[in-house]
Amino acid sequence: MFKKITIITAIIFLVCFLGVAITLPLGIKTTFGNVEKLLETTNITPQRIEIPSNITTLDIDLNYRYYRGHLLPRQSPDDTAYIEVFNTDTYSSTQNAITINYIDETTAKIGWEEVYGKLKFNKETINKTIVKELQNYPDAILYIPTRMNLQTDNVYYFDNIYFNNKNELMQEEKTKEEQEQILEQAEKIRNQQQEEEERILEKAEEIMEQRQIEMDMQQGAMDQDY
Repeated sequence: MFKKITIITAIIFLVCFLGVAITLPLGIKTTFGNVEKLLETTNITPQRIEIPSNITTLDIDLNYRYYRGHLLPRQSPDDTAYIEVFNTDTYSSTQNAITINYIDETTAKIGWEEVYGKLKFNKETINKTIVKELQNYPDAILYIPTRMNLQTDNVYYFDNIYFNNKNELMQEEKTKEEQEQILEQAEKIRNQQQEEEERILEKAEEIMEQRQIEMDMQQGAMDQDY
């Protein structure tokens, strides 16, 4: 009976294995064909947001982790500053949105905020989300003209872009790094000095303890003589 069950189980396993072996290549081929067709027929058209020409300073108020893969800097082909947003019709639009707040007549703050309650569940949104991820689209591209001044905590992220106060920001960052190195070196020296002082104190205590032991032994010997 047990042998019969074993044979039946082996036959079922073999049939299942053959079924997977036959259908898997067809399924993979179909899947790749669908993805290839999707990439060819689905376009992601960015939403362009113009920044007024009177703005001469961009305050980039974004966490550094958000820069990479989300907001890419590019050189503007002219004197126009603008943003191209690629997540309008994808699921990324439900996670965060690029914001532009005008601080005064010459300054615009570029930031982002989380968005709630705007989930679109339809075929077009699914397709564009797949294409966006497979083709590695960013959430947005910020085009910066050479006339623009930047305010940013991470000037190196904009290293491949030319802008008006770039040299000034690079020098400030270099000075800050040099100061940090000096402080680190000073802390290292302070720690070394502290370790040396502690070593000397420990050695002094050992010497004092040894001398006390010798004095006690001498005193004990003198007491025995008497």
